[in-house]
Amino acid sequence: MKVYYIGDSWNSFPKLIENKLDYLQFHGAGLERIWEASVEKRKIADIVVFTIPGMVRSIQFMNTERLESNDTKHWCNEFYLRFKDDSNFLDDFITYYFDLLKKYYQEQPNLVYFIYSTGGWPYKHPYNMSHHGVDNFQEQMLSKWDESDMNYTYLDLTGEPDMCKDEEDADDTIRERFAKRYYFDDLGWKLPPVYSDVDIFPPDKIVLDHHPSLKADEIASKHIQKYLKKIEKNT
Repeated sequence: MKVYYIGDSWNSFPKLIENKLDYLQFHGAGLERIWEASVEKRKIADIVVFTIPGMVRSIQFMNTERLESNDTKHWCNEFYLRFKDDSNFLDDFITYYFDLLKKYYQEQPNLVYFIYSTGGWPYKHPYNMSHHGVDNFQEQMLSKWDESDMNYTYLDLTGEPDMCKDEEDADDTIRERFAKRYYFDDLGWKLPPVYSDVDIFPPDKIVLDHHPSLKADEIASKHIQKYLKKIEKNT
């Protein structure tokens, strides 16, 4: 079976899968740019697995103007500003986001979505919706996935130790301070605490790089292959 895996930098696990058509790891891209970049090989794949990329990047395609950029910091800033200035923004964005996912699903009947979560990605990191009073944002998004009738699978490794590429031991005082300071000061993003990560750190640890570790990729590669066998058996 020719499986083509597409996604952003979180789409790192396919390197561990031997029997595949190929994989696309488009760093810094959102749904739209990954879909466009994968068109030729999607035509010859038996199954296309789309690992869900950074959500905030899709803001650049919501309106008619297109400013294509791989700068996640920039799109987090844009997301914050629009959210602050427009009370309907989040509802409009979620509608656009799921309409797009459904459109791709109709275009590509052999499509499978994969929500691969390490370090809070993609719905708790890098943007913390609780700053805007939306405390259950991830749960809301997962409910919409369940209601969508699209083939998808969810692997949640957030909060488990050794699942992110770079973690360090830390006590609670350091964890709290680091979670609030890292994006604002260390990375210089200079936004309110919409990036507070303490709720997605593993116990007694801080996360310096939220990307999947090799250990996480090993789990993800087994997870997706098991899921593909399941849906193949049911078709």
